[in-house]
Amino acid sequence: MEKALVGCWSMITGARTEGIFSERYKIGVVSGTHRYSGIDAEMTIVIIGKGGRSEPKVLKRPEVGDHKGPHIEVFYINTNEDLEELGAVELFNSGEGLYANWELLKVVVDKVMEGGLVSSSYWQRWVFPAYGWIPHGRSRLFFTGTAFLPSQTPWWLEDQRALALERNRQIYRWNFPEGLPACAKASRMDDLPKDDHLPGWHEKSFKVATASHIVRKGLSLLLGEQRKWTDLDVESKNPGAIFNELYSLDTASADDDMPADSKAKRSRSTGLGSMSEEPAIDIAERLLKPVTAKKDGGCYWEDDVHFGRMLMQGCHPCFLKVCHELPPEFQYAIPLSASMLRHGFSFQDEVEAGRMFVCDYSALKSFLPDPQSGTHGCAPVCYMYLADDPKRLRSNAVHCFLPVAIKLEPDNPEAPIFTPPESADDNIWDWHTAKACVLNADAQYHMIVAYWLKTFACMEPFVLSMHRNLSTMHPIYKLLRPYFRYSLAYNAMARESLTSKGGMFEALFSLGDQSLNLAIAEYQNWKFEDFGLPSSLESRGLTGEEHLPDYPYREDGLLIWAAVVDYVRDYVNLYYHADQDVKQDKELQNWYNDSFKTGHHRLVEEKKLTPEPMISRDLLTKTLVYLIWNSSAQNTILTRGCYDEYGFPAIRPTMLSEAPPKKKNTMTMESFCKMLPSRGDTVSICSFMSWRSERTPLAEPMLGAQMEEHLMEPDALDAYDRFQEALQTVQRVLVSRNDRRPIHYKWMLPTNLTNGVAH
Repeated sequence: MEKALVGCWSMITGARTEGIFSERYKIGVVSGTHRYSGIDAEMTIVIIGKGGRSEPKVLKRPEVGDHKGPHIEVFYINTNEDLEELGAVELFNSGEGLYANWELLKVVVDKVMEGGLVSSSYWQRWVFPAYGWIPHGRSRLFFTGTAFLPSQTPWWLEDQRALALERNRQIYRWNFPEGLPACAKASRMDDLPKDDHLPGWHEKSFKVATASHIVRKGLSLLLGEQRKWTDLDVESKNPGAIFNELYSLDTASADDDMPADSKAKRSRSTGLGSMSEEPAIDIAERLLKPVTAKKDGGCYWEDDVHFGRMLMQGCHPCFLKVCHELPPEFQYAIPLSASMLRHGFSFQDEVEAGRMFVCDYSALKSFLPDPQSGTHGCAPVCYMYLADDPKRLRSNAVHCFLPVAIKLEPDNPEAPIFTPPESADDNIWDWHTAKACVLNADAQYHMIVAYWLKTFACMEPFVLSMHRNLSTMHPIYKLLRPYFRYSLAYNAMARESLTSKGGMFEALFSLGDQSLNLAIAEYQNWKFEDFGLPSSLESRGLTGEEHLPDYPYREDGLLIWAAVVDYVRDYVNLYYHADQDVKQDKELQNWYNDSFKTGHHRLVEEKKLTPEPMISRDLLTKTLVYLIWNSSAQNTILTRGCYDEYGFPAIRPTMLSEAPPKKKNTMTMESFCKMLPSRGDTVSICSFMSWRSERTPLAEPMLGAQMEEHLMEPDALDAYDRFQEALQTVQRVLVSRNDRRPIHYKWMLPTNLTNGVAH
């Protein structure tokens, strides 16, 4: 886009002819791509320089059109005196009407006159990035793209800088939900300034976006349907078979096998709000068949190897821990199969060797739903073992990461311990059920804690505080803005659609109305270091000392992490030449302190969170890396691969319709299907995950992309270029690694990582 703008501007300026002119400043106003942006606007502009202010100039309205890119209008301003060095432009929109709001990308000002003559040797240009909207009845102040620390601000801009921040504090206000981090005072996206809205979004909530996705996929007639699936066979065309109705390319109506009286049985809330009965549209499109549902490619949903792979490199790879102690009851219950254990080793020996791992969801016990609600869940513990497989009997790798024991009620001494079938006579559906229950519990932690709480809610104080305390001239604002750009919008949408009363967490997840209580409880233990990849790995014992040969979240992630660290350190050192510069930066100190002491005030006041004083370049670098990692790579990892796992409810159901088994040898395919979400809930869940996993033209740019919109100084752009080169190197390394892996781990590829929240 930048190259296109430069080309357009060159055409506009053209060759200069010697002569006498009255114009002193040529102004290029670069508007956005919104078709109706500003056609009802009445805009005036004032240029502010060291030598004073220009008289207001009325700008021409943009013309309506289907803009395929930014469009530029050129204006001229006469002044009676030389404004000298320019520092800001102020625009006021007095227009009224439906399309009075004006989307502005930047203003480019050229000084073309000197003493009334065009000078071919004296040519100055100032660029004022905006990338925002000027609402009707509002004035906006945009500073030059040059970054200034507060102490470096030109004296004639100091008051303007302070005034702009004060205006932001009036716009971006705090709200304090009970038991959770502070957030923006916005219960939906429309409550935020238009600058923070997702571009081009007509679907302004997760509910509406999911409902629209259902209609686009031709599945609206299944929405709200209470009957259960009856057949999980991937090849089945029988009525009630999930593959026949949800994924297949068959053009038959989704209601073919639905009795007339059943169409009215749509009483349970879908979490999507009301939808009119719309005719099925192009039902042949349907949902793509998720990877977990395919028999080829080593990802069939019944496979223990794939179950282990999901916990290690799926959409929630950050819960697995090293097992330091295996309770005696598990040691006795796990079959000591020679085909699994290394020769001469017991499971306790393997614990000491660092080859046993655990996923412990027992804390969910306090939040399980009332069985009378019709929704069920469990709080299991699952033990995993890294088995040698030199003959590649289970996969095409020499190691297999396998589940070896699952207990659905860890605190109940009478509860059975489920283990893998040893022979054809063992009940395979007991084992499938136990694994599905584990991933049901994992889904609660993935979506409610890792995704919403830590990626959304705990980040929001840093985003809101940035707007309130860092000037748009501040170098740290310029660094963070691309990563934080749409965070407030997604957070507001989440409050409206996910965590609200009757929202999607309550309607489509096992914990139901206890979902928020789980988040509140987990927040009490939150630490800022949770944002950091090395800290996460260390807290779970996965630093590489254990024997986990290929953990892509760690191996691949640390390469991305190192590239971000180098980039941020280079950038910070450009503007802060010593630790003293960090200490004396009042805006930076206000941002950092406000983020913790206001944004996370409850934890700070209760001494559960004690932020380090911001007194060094190293701490500033670490803080920024944590925030960038969590906004970009971590968010992408938790989001992009969701549909592959949630898209087939037999493997990762978000809710259980029947209670998990309390005894062995009780499960069949029929009872297993009854335990899964209903057809209507399946459609809602799968469509939500499908929509979240998609990359659309409106999605966030790739990691590190479009920074040139915010960075102007050559040294900052050089640091950015080095970052891009580092990411390209990482890309080549990871592509090579994936060529050697049984299943590619594509979510850490730099070309798949986004700058910010991505759905």
